[in-house]
Amino acid sequence: MVLGWVLVLILALAGCTSGNVAPSQTGSEYRFVEAQPKGEVIAKDDRQDAPDVTGELMDGSSFELAELDGSIVVINFWASWCAPCRVEVPDLQQVYTTYQPQGVELIGVLVRDSKSNGEAYTQQVGMTYPSIFDPKGVVALQLRDFPIGSIPSTVVVDKSGKVAAAYIGAVDLQSLTKTIDTLLGEK
Repeated sequence: MVLGWVLVLILALAGCTSGNVAPSQTGSEYRFVEAQPKGEVIAKDDRQDAPDVTGELMDGSSFELAELDGSIVVINFWASWCAPCRVEVPDLQQVYTTYQPQGVELIGVLVRDSKSNGEAYTQQVGMTYPSIFDPKGVVALQLRDFPIGSIPSTVVVDKSGKVAAAYIGAVDLQSLTKTIDTLLGEK
């Protein structure tokens, strides 16, 4: 139990950033220190492979990021009790509705919450994109090299399976659509 609280504290502290880009490179290891300013995309040559994110969706089916190769994937960490998460849901839903026909997938990751609260909230607000149920933060650990220590956080994976953007805090419609449009325009 103590180890769990230590991990939660470490993840929470890792999320305290100013929102500026500050990648660091030590030897051959590339790690993010902070998130991008909203709407900015990591240069194509500087992107790192996304880990193979896996988990169980709220409907009980399994999720593997690798199955979405060739798609742009927006991964958003949220909780039903999180006020900034509630602010961004209408924008995320609009992005999902608008861009899914163009090959953009949106996957929520419900963290630090109960499944029943998450299900009730998604029904209440009309959230139709799928979410991984991840109360212990396993998906965040899979993405440990990217700044997602607080919620909401959003990671955008390009068509080639590389992390193209990582944001801390609520993502607004204008910033997220700018990022997606940039990635859709890439060859």
